[in-house]
Amino acid sequence: MSLLKLLLLPFWYLLALLPRRKNLWVFGSNTGNSFGDSTGYFFTYIVENQSTITAVWITSSKSIYDTLQTQGHRVVLKDSWRAKWICLRAGKGFTTHGKNDLCNEFTNGIVLYNLWHGMPLKKIGHIPPKSWLKRCFYRVWYPQKWDYFFVTSDKFKPIMENYIINSYKPVEKLEVLGMPKYDRFYGDGEEIIISEYRAEFGQDVRFVLFCPTYREQNEFEAYSSFGKIDIFKEYDFNPDELQALMDSLNAVFLVKMHPMASDKLDIKPIHNRIKLIEGDEIDDVYYLMKDTAVLLSDYSSILFDFLVLDRPIIHTVFDLDLYKEIRAFNFDYKEIVAGPETANWAEAFKAIQGCLEQDEYKQLREEVNASVNAFELSKSYSRALYEFCISN
Repeated sequence: MSLLKLLLLPFWYLLALLPRRKNLWVFGSNTGNSFGDSTGYFFTYIVENQSTITAVWITSSKSIYDTLQTQGHRVVLKDSWRAKWICLRAGKGFTTHGKNDLCNEFTNGIVLYNLWHGMPLKKIGHIPPKSWLKRCFYRVWYPQKWDYFFVTSDKFKPIMENYIINSYKPVEKLEVLGMPKYDRFYGDGEEIIISEYRAEFGQDVRFVLFCPTYREQNEFEAYSSFGKIDIFKEYDFNPDELQALMDSLNAVFLVKMHPMASDKLDIKPIHNRIKLIEGDEIDDVYYLMKDTAVLLSDYSSILFDFLVLDRPIIHTVFDLDLYKEIRAFNFDYKEIVAGPETANWAEAFKAIQGCLEQDEYKQLREEVNASVNAFELSKSYSRALYEFCISN
């Protein structure tokens, strides 16, 4: 593979000489394995609202390919020659993770925009080597760059500038902008699961959503010395107690684990106000968040996203000290605390009751939100991004 890459490297630089179609835009996400996040929402906006733009989704997933094709969208499989040809001709490209969201080897000359997939509370990637020679090597061997990289406030600019993912060749420009995925907070309709619970418990039922981060030590050998952490069993999760609390508050407790997490929630049919959301039971978590009254989370970037809605947040920092040993943070966790901090489920249950009965953290939330979400408010963040792109 290294020999092939070496042979193709001159070809990469020659690609910049090819003419490109300004109105052909390509989109991808999560190395081609997802449809969603900000590129998914932006793709949908372009298809529905900007007829002069030819939008093509590039994916490695046959199921995503089949779904988008059935919906009448332009979609190609990433390994196909057609996808490579489209990347050779496209004028603009949009990613959420890295260079392999698209056909990386065929994108030199394209104007690349990285919308990212969550502002980084935790360290991501690797810090570039200090050696000047090594940095030069990386920039030649990994020539991909983004012309524009979007963050939600200046707080994240120095963080994103320092990762090796952006240092193969530095990002040309970092921009502060609201993300297209936030448009889902304001759309019409609701998730089917929300409608079903409202039909069962009444229109005034409230929803509490638990979205923990991914605990790598559950999966990767590098963290094996810390052992597996079960966020439910090890911190005295009591479904009977939670069921009674939800019943008294006319609320439903929804759990949405990270897609890569292996944790299980042991509940019984009698716990009809507690729900572990699995598989494709919801359209997407941002659409679910629009009807969420209280969010519980720990070290996930979803905390920053939910602040846009200005609703109560409970920090379930049960294993904060241990987690800081496993994953370093980019800044002091205290800087982003916007609600009660809880050390176990008993404290979390008490905090849920407090947040649903009286919101005492509104001023603190506003202060934290101003720090992490300093973008200009918009009725459509997709439209704001489109206007930025056609002028840049």
